[in-house]
Amino acid sequence: MIPLEYVSTVLIGIITVLSIIILFLIIRLITQNNIFKNIDTIEFSTFLRTNSLDGSIQVVASKVGDFLKESILCNKIIFLRKKRGSLELNYYHGITRFNRREFNINFSKELDSRLRTDFLPKSIKNLQDVIPEQIYQRISDFGIDLYFPIYWRDNLYGVYFFKSKIKKQDQAFEFVIASFAQALSSAYHIKWHETKHVDLTDRIDKLVARSDSESKLLKQSFTSILQLVKKRNSEKLLQEFLDILYNSLNLNKAALIYTSNKEEQSKVLIKGVDNKYLNLIGNHQISQLVALVNKRGTFKIENLMARSNSKIELFKELTSLNLKYITHFPLGNGLHSFLAWSGEPFVRINRKLEFFKEHTGVLFENAQIFEKMEGLSFTDGLTKLSNQRYFMKRLYEEIDRCSRYKRKLGLVFFDLDALKKTNDMYGHLAGDDVLSQVADILRKSIRAIDIVARYGGDEFCVIMPEADEGTCVKFMQRLQKEITESNFVAEGVEGHLNCTISMGAAVYPNHAEDAKKLIYFADMALLKAKEGGRDMFWLHQDQ
Repeated sequence: MIPLEYVSTVLIGIITVLSIIILFLIIRLITQNNIFKNIDTIEFSTFLRTNSLDGSIQVVASKVGDFLKESILCNKIIFLRKKRGSLELNYYHGITRFNRREFNINFSKELDSRLRTDFLPKSIKNLQDVIPEQIYQRISDFGIDLYFPIYWRDNLYGVYFFKSKIKKQDQAFEFVIASFAQALSSAYHIKWHETKHVDLTDRIDKLVARSDSESKLLKQSFTSILQLVKKRNSEKLLQEFLDILYNSLNLNKAALIYTSNKEEQSKVLIKGVDNKYLNLIGNHQISQLVALVNKRGTFKIENLMARSNSKIELFKELTSLNLKYITHFPLGNGLHSFLAWSGEPFVRINRKLEFFKEHTGVLFENAQIFEKMEGLSFTDGLTKLSNQRYFMKRLYEEIDRCSRYKRKLGLVFFDLDALKKTNDMYGHLAGDDVLSQVADILRKSIRAIDIVARYGGDEFCVIMPEADEGTCVKFMQRLQKEITESNFVAEGVEGHLNCTISMGAAVYPNHAEDAKKLIYFADMALLKAKEGGRDMFWLHQDQ
C-alpha cells in the first residue's frame, strides 16, 4: 500500500508551483502600484503552500481573513461556506449584532452558475436576483459591496463578501484579488481530493481484515489506484492505468482509446498486441462511441457493429485484433476514454470495472491540473512565450539529443535596441506593447521545431535544432528585416513606433560542447553586435 506521504508530496508540489506563479505576478504588480505595499510576499507564499494541508476549513478561512485585512485593507468580511445544499456562515470580521442563521442561503443552480464565472471581484448587485432579498439587504447594510467565489471546475466551496478601504480599485486591485482567489480555490480543491484519498485508504484498511478472495482482489485494485496518485503526466498516467487494468482484470489483449483535450484527435494505447497503434479516429467518432457505449454499460463489439451498421471504422480495427468487449471510462471535463479487451467476460469483472471507473476521472483531472500549473510556470506572463526556466530545461534536453545523434543546434540571442528610450518617453506600458508585438512576429518567423523564449527584460532567445551556421545567419537576416520594417502600435502613443534589434548566435558543437558555453558564446556574439553599432547580427567565430 502506498503511504499518504506520496499523496501529500504531489499536492505540496502543485501548491508550490502555484505559489511561485502567483507571487511572480503579485510582485510585478507591487512594483507598479504601491497600493499593495502591505503584502508580505514570503508570508503569502507560505500560506498558499500550506493552506490546503494544515487545519480545518474554518482555520483556513481565518487565515484568508487575516490576509484580506492586512494586505487588501478589508475592514468587513463574511465567508459563506458551501455545506450540503446551502451556504452557511463560516467566518466573519468587522460586523456585529447579527444571527448566524441570517446568512444561510439555500443553494440553487442559478446561484451556482452566477458564482462560477471567474475569480474577479464583483459588486454584490450581481447576486441580487439569485439570493434572498433579506440576506442581500443585510449584507448591504453592513456596507459590504464586493464578493469573490472559491470554486474549481464543477465544485463550489464558498464565497467571500468584503469591503476594502482601498480607494483606487483599478485593474491591479482586481487582478490581485482574482489571482489570490484562484490560488485559494485550487488549494481547496486539492484538499477535497486529499480527503477522498484518505477515505480510499480507510477502505483498504477495512478490506485487510477480510479474507475472502473477492476482498483480496478489491484490495489489490485499491492499492494499484493509489500508485497512480503521484503521477503528474496525464499521458503516462493513462499508460500505467492500462497496465493496471490489463493485469488486475486478467486480460489477454487490451486497447485504451482516449482524448487528452477536446480539440485533438483521439489516441490509442495497446497492451498484449503486436501492433503498437491503431489508426487514430477523430473526435466526431468519439461522440458516436459515447452515444453507443453509454456511461454505465459494457458491450460486445460485434453487437455494436450491428447497431451502428459498421459506420465506425474503429470497430473493424478492434475486431481485427480479436478484441471482443468495450466499455466507457469518463475522464471528466467532457473528455472520454474507452477500454476494449479480450479475455475475461465482462460479467465476471463488472464490479472491478465499476470500481476503476469511479476513480479514473479524479486521477486524470489531478494530473491535468498539475500539467496546467506547470505550463503556467513555464510561460512568460507578458508575451505568452516560454520563459527562461523553460528555455534552460529545453536547451539541456536538445543538447543531450544532439550529443546522442551527432546533430547540430543553433542558439540565437537578440534584444531590442531602444526599449529603454521607449519606456522613458512613453511609459512602461508602451514598452510592454512593443515587446508583445515583437513576440508575435517571432512566433511567425520560426520553424515548427524551433523553441522561442523571453530570456528576460528585452532579451529573447531561439533554440534551433538541426541548424548550422548558415541556417542561423539566414534566420537572423530574415528576423532583423521583419522587425525593422514593422510598425509598432502602443496605447496612448500617436502614430507608430519603430524598432531595431541586435542579434548574436552560436552553434553546437562547432562553437561549444555544453549548454553554458553555448549561451556564453551566443551572448558574447550579441555583445559584439551592440558594440558594432546595434541594428546588426553577429555569428560567433572561433579565434
